[in-house]
Amino acid sequence: MPNFLFLIFIFITGCSYFQKGTLTVFVENNGNPVEKSLISIYSINNLDKLDKLLSQQYSNKNGNQKWNMDYSKLKKIKIVVQNNNIDKLYLPEIVFIETPKLWQDQDLSIHVKIKELNLGLIKKTELQKNLLESKKEPEIFMDYPEDPISQNLSISQIEMPLLPEKNNEPSLNQFSLTNKIHVEKTNIIENLISKNNSTSQLSTITEKKAILFDDSVTLEVYFGGKPQDNVHVFLGRNASQDLSYIGTTDDKGLITFSISNQRRPDIFILKKANFLTVLKPFTSGSGKLNLRIDLQEGKSTDFILQHYAYGIGRGIDKTELKANSLRVDVSGMTGFVTTNKAIDEKVILSLNQKNAIPELIDSKMLKKCLELHSFLNQIPTLYVSSLLPYKPSVGLIEPPIIGDIQTNQLWRRVRREFFSRFMNESYMRGLISEDIVKMSNSIGLSSIEMARNGWKNSSFAADLDLLIQIYFDENEGGKDFTLFGKVYDKFGKLIMDRSILFNSDDAEKVAAKMYASLISSLPIEGGVIKKNKNDITINLGKNYGVNEGDLFVAFIQKYPFSPPDKPIGILKVKSISDKESLLDIQIGQDKIEKSDVIRVVRYPEKLIQQELQNQIASYL
Repeated sequence: MPNFLFLIFIFITGCSYFQKGTLTVFVENNGNPVEKSLISIYSINNLDKLDKLLSQQYSNKNGNQKWNMDYSKLKKIKIVVQNNNIDKLYLPEIVFIETPKLWQDQDLSIHVKIKELNLGLIKKTELQKNLLESKKEPEIFMDYPEDPISQNLSISQIEMPLLPEKNNEPSLNQFSLTNKIHVEKTNIIENLISKNNSTSQLSTITEKKAILFDDSVTLEVYFGGKPQDNVHVFLGRNASQDLSYIGTTDDKGLITFSISNQRRPDIFILKKANFLTVLKPFTSGSGKLNLRIDLQEGKSTDFILQHYAYGIGRGIDKTELKANSLRVDVSGMTGFVTTNKAIDEKVILSLNQKNAIPELIDSKMLKKCLELHSFLNQIPTLYVSSLLPYKPSVGLIEPPIIGDIQTNQLWRRVRREFFSRFMNESYMRGLISEDIVKMSNSIGLSSIEMARNGWKNSSFAADLDLLIQIYFDENEGGKDFTLFGKVYDKFGKLIMDRSILFNSDDAEKVAAKMYASLISSLPIEGGVIKKNKNDITINLGKNYGVNEGDLFVAFIQKYPFSPPDKPIGILKVKSISDKESLLDIQIGQDKIEKSDVIRVVRYPEKLIQQELQNQIASYL
């Protein structure tokens, strides 16, 4: 018997070993390789009815990319290829493959052919000619698509779901694929036309002529007419909210790189020892761009001050940077401060804050911050607690207006009541469902798929904090109905799930009740502005929908200079004013007393008990 079990173990582990191989994807157009095409690999799980993003890579100059794969963990794979070249425009392409069986070749080679789309007035394809002739419709102009996959339709209406990047993305070494297997291809344009054949004519693909192609940027950096090498270049989005390191200039003072249409940066930051830091504004969407930047001698000491709202660092303004008690700079809305003349090690730096706490950050703390970030080749960032609350951006997901719902008077009544309240809420910024569809389609998803799987790693993560979904269903017999409401955060976490049974007479009342229920469960976020022995004061009050008895979770920094995202305490509201609330510390008093930067987020009690309480206990 033991030998039999041993053989089973060997067989199972052996299957996993022998089903490791490679996947090579070749991107072609008319037989020619296409470089810089974004190749997304998804695992399809029929049980979950959701796809899992395994990896995203750009094709090399030979038009291909290769992955190591473990086929024992995969059943079916979807490959999505997109290319947003400035000179030639291509339609996206999707192919599906079955993973090889144990006895088949484990090295797969997949050739994906993408079709070119010309700018301006283009020649009609055979498909368009046939369709136009059969319907006797006038000639249609096709412009560069703002969204080549869909215009008014949700992605889920024309193809299988695509999932965004997960936060804990698995290592590429864990995956692999390659073999000449039957490939099921999906032509996006054919699917779109077949799904929309009820329309009387082909509509132009572009309404808003937003430029979405890649930007190819070349920076030329000089001083005194001479090129400067080893200049560090950083890219910023929404000023200093999202910074990434690009690289250094070569011996000719040049650095060239591409910026994805999803990146949308608005500033370059250039740093080099013995030169002043340069902040260069940038307008993306301008195609190929050459910029010359001249450095000035000096020595800059830079800091970024941010508060951490909804997973995104946001700049703190009106903070003074002082050198030997003399003010040398004041931060704007970006939270960026820098010296503009040479300083030496004897200079005592400090930061004095007016809109955040702690009020004073001393020289010792600043020097530690400089040392750490200089070692990591980063611009020093300090997280602080804002005295002013942040208004979250909340998006609305509604059923698409197609089919019977267009004329459903009951839904119109429910939707009108809910929508009017949503758009007039004072403590949040509401985004209508059409905006959410555009955001989700830009990452290859329907709105619902994006809500369920999160958008933390998307280019618009700073512009969308939460999502509210509403829809309704007619019960058996047609006399009663059920209104459903859900709240999601940008990590894809379901914060609230509510359903209310009603009849046609109660439509407006139920819509108002559902709205109040969902709004009261929004994970509104604030900061601690005062600490006592057993309680704390936060910068959220009645004006932000806080109620007595609401529960908040307190988050602190895991280590110095890191974002405050470590849950350590549970707080309960005991009294409220218009702008502030007093909270009892139920758990985590010791950690809260010792922390300067504390972020608080309201959560429903059920969610705290199910997910957050164990995390808090592990840190105490």
